[in-house]
Amino acid sequence: MLCDEILGENNFVEELIWAYGSPSGGRAATPKPVNIHDYILHYCKDYPSRKQYRVYTPYSEKYIADWFKYKDEDGRVYQKRQRGKDENGNTIWEKQYLDESKGIPLSTVWTDIKQVYADPRAYKENQAKHTEIIRAFTGGQKPEALIKRILEMCTDEGDLVLDFHLGTGTTASVAHKMNRRYIGVEQMDYIDEFVVNRLVDVIKGNNTGISKDVNWQGGGSFVYCELAKLNQNFADRIQTAENDKELADIWREIKKTGFISCYVNPKDINPEAEDFKSLSFEEKKRLFMELLDKNQLYVNYCDIDDEDYNISDADKAFTKSFYEGV
Repeated sequence: MLCDEILGENNFVEELIWAYGSPSGGRAATPKPVNIHDYILHYCKDYPSRKQYRVYTPYSEKYIADWFKYKDEDGRVYQKRQRGKDENGNTIWEKQYLDESKGIPLSTVWTDIKQVYADPRAYKENQAKHTEIIRAFTGGQKPEALIKRILEMCTDEGDLVLDFHLGTGTTASVAHKMNRRYIGVEQMDYIDEFVVNRLVDVIKGNNTGISKDVNWQGGGSFVYCELAKLNQNFADRIQTAENDKELADIWREIKKTGFISCYVNPKDINPEAEDFKSLSFEEKKRLFMELLDKNQLYVNYCDIDDEDYNISDADKAFTKSFYEGV
């Protein structure tokens, strides 16, 4: 219902089921029904004018063995397909060659793409050219094959893909390998050490994920940037503060230079008051976080030339090119 409200009920295309596992192993230990699938809701921008894509899944080895049982004199494998009858009632057969077959038309239930069971990991290259684990994540990562199929269903080469929950960077990696343009947005602090390194690895020509399927040889480029911090600088310092003195120092700076919430009268805040001192340290930190104007966490584009924010000429030029074009 929420998607219908936001994207439009008339723009709903289909519901897809990704069946990624079976009720066995560790999953079977739970007393409740085992979850082995996810739902994918497919919407388009404008249903009547949408572009339709024909996607096929590869034949399984069993399917090939069961149906493509014949070979011609050239060694080409084929199956016989009935094409009707002639005027004498004899069955007409045709040869469907395996090397000319696209596969099985895609259905709404996907059972051929399995879940990534290992925790996704962040890697960086050390001086000895070996990979080193620098951070482990728990769950959430989707296999590249799943993202590849989704992009095949709704995009062409050169199209723009937006992932506003970039996470481990799977969508960006797949889009890069499939020659799509892409924008990824992430608010967590691991993006530069994990996602950026992952995309650098893609550019170098890694052989993981869908690389073999798309004959990935490396190349390309991407741009990584962060929002210019304003009140977020204070938020970061509040979160990492270790004692009351640090919080008191931060509060004095906030009163001088920060943007305080319109719901707060700064005169009512006194770090020396007994009721404030009676709060736990975590409660004090939460209080100071609530004092910040959350609409001013970052420098707005309209304020980029304000000297108080000390935005460099290079950052100004890049930001203007991003919004206005070079």
